[in-house]
Amino acid sequence: MPLCKTNAVILGGRRFGDSSKIISAYTSEFGKVHLLAKGALAPKSKFLSALETFSESELIFYHKTTTELHLLSQATLLKSHLRLADKAEIFPYAAAACEITDEWIKGEDQNPAYFQLLTGFLNCLESATPQRTPFLFWLFVYYGASILGFRPNLEACFRCGKKENKKSYLFHPEKGGLVCAEDARESERYLKVSADLKNLAQTLAHSDFDSASNLEVPPKLVKELSEFLKDFLLVQGVWKQLPGSLALG
Repeated sequence: MPLCKTNAVILGGRRFGDSSKIISAYTSEFGKVHLLAKGALAPKSKFLSALETFSESELIFYHKTTTELHLLSQATLLKSHLRLADKAEIFPYAAAACEITDEWIKGEDQNPAYFQLLTGFLNCLESATPQRTPFLFWLFVYYGASILGFRPNLEACFRCGKKENKKSYLFHPEKGGLVCAEDARESERYLKVSADLKNLAQTLAHSDFDSASNLEVPPKLVKELSEFLKDFLLVQGVWKQLPGSLALG
């Protein structure tokens, strides 16, 4: 069994036996991994807070080729994010980001862009106000889905390429793009998109999370963005059903 070292965000864990835990972690080099941390719940555990949810830690583990459950050898805490657990209005959004990651990421495929997004989001929440947090969360959802290949295209009609300047638009959630009035079909289901949301989506498509997190977006538009992304990602099959954490605004 090769011994591997990587940085990781702890997504969660569950008890295994009397004193051990099985940890789900998203790593910078191996994607999502499941690790058996023997003795993690013991009073004098060597792992301590390095395996708490939200923690950024350096992990050393034995990578098994015959199973998806690997054996954790060492864990060193790099950043705890424990303050997020003390912020009642912000904690659910951090938990939702970890829940989404655990659901979306299925295998041990390296994805540095997603790892950077997840750590960037958690770091951003450290200084965020409760009023700002919903927008940051839906930015995380937008960019996370985009990295995984599910970016909505609100630039032009996906059928004819026509660009329109209107107060509202039709969006085809299955095709992932706008459709102009001339190419709309009665048999198809569309989402109605405001001009403000279209403009915001175009801005996001040409930005990254760090720069987009500085945008000033009114609560009404944040709400429209959240409902749009929920509907789009459900239709795309990214979620088989909406996770409970996404009852968030």
